[in-house]
Amino acid sequence: MSIGVGGHINPIDGMDTFSALFMENLGRELEEELDIQSDFMNIHIKGYVNGDSDEVGRVHIGVLADVVLAPTVRETEQLHVFWITSNKLKRPEMYNRLENWSKIYVDMY
Repeated sequence: MSIGVGGHINPIDGMDTFSALFMENLGRELEEELDIQSDFMNIHIKGYVNGDSDEVGRVHIGVLADVVLAPTVRETEQLHVFWITSNKLKRPEMYNRLENWSKIYVDMY
């Protein structure tokens, strides 16, 4: 189980800063996975995730950001979305189901 949305950051002609490239790719992922189409979102970059304890983490690095929004889900065959408090995420019955990067985030906050 994941508490995030993810995808690869692809190069885009004319994007010469990481921040601009990240924001454009994040917008693409949010639109593809959650049907969010917005030119402005309340986004707070928290840091980077390098969790090399699993296969994905050994070859990827994550950019951790909080995005404040009210999504609808587009990829319903792949995603099941529900709201949960951070305290409930820390309970073993939920925490033990999280993938590694989500656990790193929950441990930090």
